[in-house]
Formats: sequence, structure tokens, C-alpha cells
Amino acid sequence: MLVVLRGPGPRPGPLIFVSMPRKEDHVTTIREIRRDEVELVTDLYLELCRSLSERDAEWGVPDREPIRRWIERTTETDEAVCLVPEIEGRAAGYLLASVSRHPAMPGVTGELEELYVRPGPERDPAMRELVEAGVGWARARDAGVVVGTVGLDAPWTDEELGFWSSLDFERETAEVKRYYLDGCD
Repeated sequence: MLVVLRGPGPRPGPLIFVSMPRKEDHVTTIREIRRDEVELVTDLYLELCRSLSERDAEWGVPDREPIRRWIERTTETDEAVCLVPEIEGRAAGYLLASVSRHPAMPGVTGELEELYVRPGPERDPAMRELVEAGVGWARARDAGVVVGTVGLDAPWTDEELGFWSSLDFERETAEVKRYYLDGCD
């Protein structure tokens, strides 16, 4: 089951390289991933999967290589991005996002596909900033609709699902089955 969350309305200008002061001596910067960070972000992705697996034994941890390739491809296209929050000089999470155009329907759709920030005091503000930057990135590519997709088969807490509502995303629940031919990488 998926929850499709329709994003808030247009925001003024792209928010890609957002730098927000948190404390007198601390700044979180949201920026696009660098090629030399693909392995680090892959590790972060697998860290999230392991933490979900600890909550629910049926939730598995995917193979590393397809995830690494997926993240690496975001550095090779204008239709996908991996944004990272830089906390204390190091990438501490990620947001994977994309835009798509349907060949027969008008408009562009932005999708916030994966979101994770390591636990710590900067987690909530960094997650909010990542989502805002992802929405800005999609809007800068003419996305009229921005959605966040959350797999309900994952063991999310109510607080984690409520995060999206706190950012003015509207919840729309639909049961979806996806079938892949020849894998999904």
C-alpha cells in the first residue's frame, strides 16, 4: 500500500542550496550530492533499511549494488536528484527526488521518493529543509504537482507519517501493486 502525499502549493523560487543557521556555531546546508558521496549515501540508505528491519523482521535490506547505481544515476540526469543535508561538514542524510512527464497528459509531476536523516538533534529541521529543497527543485523543473510516496508496508510510526502532514502535504491512500519485468534497476 502506498500513501501519495500531494505537496503544498508553489513556493517562491527554487530552494536548492538552502543554508539555515541552527545555532551560533552550526549551519545546515542542503545541496546536491557529489559523486564522491555516492557510497556514503548508499550506506545511509541501507542504514534506514536496517533500522526498519529491526522494527519488523519481514522488512528486508536490499542488495547494495542496485541502490548504489540508483543513487549514482541521480548525478547523471536533470530529471532526478539526490539532495543531502550537510551537518558539521558531512552529508548526514538524503532526499531522492525526480520529475516526470507523461507523454499524453499535460504537466510535470515531481516525486519525493526517499527521505532519511540520521537521528540526532538536527534531524527534524534537516528533514524539513530537505523536503522544502526537493519541492523547490521540482517546481524549478515546472512540476505542477509534487508528491511524496510512503510505502505503508514499512513499519513507520504515526509520528513519521505525520511529518508529511506538518508540511502541508495532503494524504491520499491507495493500494497499489507494482510488477517488475527483468528487475527494477
